[in-house]
Amino acid sequence: LFPCTNKCHQKIMMKAAVHNERPTIPSSCHKVLSKIITDCWQQVPKARPSAQEVMQQLRDNFSKQ
Repeated sequence: LFPCTNKCHQKIMMKAAVHNERPTIPSSCHKVLSKIITDCWQQVPKARPSAQEVMQQLRDNFSKQ
């Protein structure tokens, strides 16, 4: 999703940890995926979805019916 070097990843992690900054999600990203990503980025860990919740959202929105 965000191609860059290891130093770039370290910079992103530092900004997230210290300043609560996140990379911009491209507008081309599917709205459901964008919501999952932003939910997972919640600063308070208990506000983040569990892996099971993320998997359920993916199944609900992307499984072939």
